[in-house]
Amino acid sequence: IADLCFKRSSSLGVGGMITKLQAAKLATSAGITTVIANGNKPNIIRSVVEKDGAFTTFTPKAQAISSRDRWFLSGKNASSALVVDEGAGTALKKRKSLLMVGVKKFDGNFEKNEIVEIKDANSLTIGYGMVNYSSAELQPYLKNPKSLAREVVHTDNLFIV
Repeated sequence: IADLCFKRSSSLGVGGMITKLQAAKLATSAGITTVIANGNKPNIIRSVVEKDGAFTTFTPKAQAISSRDRWFLSGKNASSALVVDEGAGTALKKRKSLLMVGVKKFDGNFEKNEIVEIKDANSLTIGYGMVNYSSAELQPYLKNPKSLAREVVHTDNLFIV
């Protein structure tokens, strides 16, 4: 679905659909059923509750998440994100730590031990992680990432959505 939002446009546009999909992904990761519906339609809430009408329902993941993972989702620094390359995104999904060589840039400012969003190059959320460095500490390593020996986010402090 996300690929369609990036590649298609029409007179109706895609507006904030990517953001809506990211929110749905986050909510379903936390075990919450999520609905995207047209709020301009009369009685849309009733239609959703009665399951009668045009809307999209996203069901939660079958597995329950731990209280620690819920903490990751609720404790994130909403204004900060690490943007990683494709190789780092693949490694993270395989439960590997995030190394500086995979970080392409970061948005916003954050302190050491804060939870930040981790995104791919298309701004899609991969997960959330507790950083081992502040944004100020990481800034110089963007030019020479191999010189940072320790991981930016350890796999034990990572939540993948």
